[in-house]
Order: sequence, then C-alpha cells, then structure tokens
Amino acid sequence: MFTEYKIQLEHDHLIIDDHQGILIDTGSPTSFHDTGRIELCGDSFSVPKSMLNVTSESLTTEVGCDIHGILGMDFISKHPILFELRNNFIFVDDDAYYYSHLPSYKLPYNLVCVEMNVNGKPVRLIVDTGAKISYIEASIVEDLDSVDTKQDFSPIFGHFGTTIYECNVQFLENRSNTLKFGVPPLLLSKFMATMNVQGILGLDFFRLYRLQLRNSVLYFPPQGI
Repeated sequence: MFTEYKIQLEHDHLIIDDHQGILIDTGSPTSFHDTGRIELCGDSFSVPKSMLNVTSESLTTEVGCDIHGILGMDFISKHPILFELRNNFIFVDDDAYYYSHLPSYKLPYNLVCVEMNVNGKPVRLIVDTGAKISYIEASIVEDLDSVDTKQDFSPIFGHFGTTIYECNVQFLENRSNTLKFGVPPLLLSKFMATMNVQGILGLDFFRLYRLQLRNSVLYFPPQGI
C-alpha cells in the first residue's frame, strides 16, 4: 500500500491538506475526529469524537487554524509514514525500503523514544510531531546562555513560557546538527520523568531531515540525510 498526502504547516503544526483537517501528532496515544471517523489509505476508521478534555473546537482555538481531529499513535504505530516536510508531503508506504535508524524504543501508550547525544550527553527523547518546540531537561543546558524565550501550548499541560537554548545534537555516529530546545514546565518535566526520558524531539527535527517512522523505530530513508 502506498498513499501520499499533501500537508500544510499551520502555525508550526503538521496538518493533512484535505477536507478532514487532521493534525499529525506522534505524541498523542490516540486519534480522534469530530465526525467520529477518519478516512485514510482507502479505508474509514471509527475514532472517538474527542480525547479526554481535548476537542476539535479547543484545538482550533488554541492552535489558531481549523482542526477537526488528531491522527495519533494508535494509527501511526501500525502504518509506516515517511515525513517529507521540505516538499510538504507525507507518504504511507507499507513496502518502503529502510536505511539507517536511531536507537528507538517503544514506550507505554505506543509512544516512541530515540537516543542521541545533546551537548555530548546521552539522552532519550520522545518523538512528538505535535510539539512545535523540542524540549530538554534543565540539567542538560544549565551551563549555557539562553538565546530566546517562547510561549507554547499543550492540550494536556496548558499554556506556558519556556527559555530556549541552542544545542548540538549528535546521532548516527558521525552526524550532528544544531537544534533549539526549550526547558519543560514542571508538569511536563514530571511526565518525562515517569517515562524515563530527558526530553521531547519535536517537529523542528523533522524539518531538517526526511524521516520514516515504522514499528516504533525512527529511520532515515536512502538519501534521507
């Protein structure tokens, strides 16, 4: 099965560009849609109409664009997705050829974490395309000067401000890049501790590379770096 979808980046959120208004969120355990159904890959899936206290109306208000639902890890964990943000596409491809990958682990709720080095320190990061900012625990950046401050929003943790730091990330033995990280608020930091991770790898990393998520592993496809 091979299906491609045009996507839009609306206010730094990844939206499938069709009539359904679906936000792609690998940090969400479950999907939902205000119609109770999501149509993808030639099939129609029954989903809840909301998730906990999160509704399409609340997402639309907070994100600032028209969102009718979330595509979460209950779907994504079963269907390989290639993220091609530089050309504004995603591809659902069960037969894709895969290449090198980051050390990856499946967490509770179908979430995925990867290992890399941030500022020379080994960390575990939850892969979260719903996060427009990546986050790292304060101890990793305590010796750095901040470069910015930003406001952010999480449907679970609410509104909060964060201090931004520029960090070196190293992966695949000989690859490195610079990525900006925020320091998480207290509730998010406590959640990270319960999941035994040190941060969140957000959508900004997906802007840098072509990435495939399959079977709880984050891959770089051929010519992907």
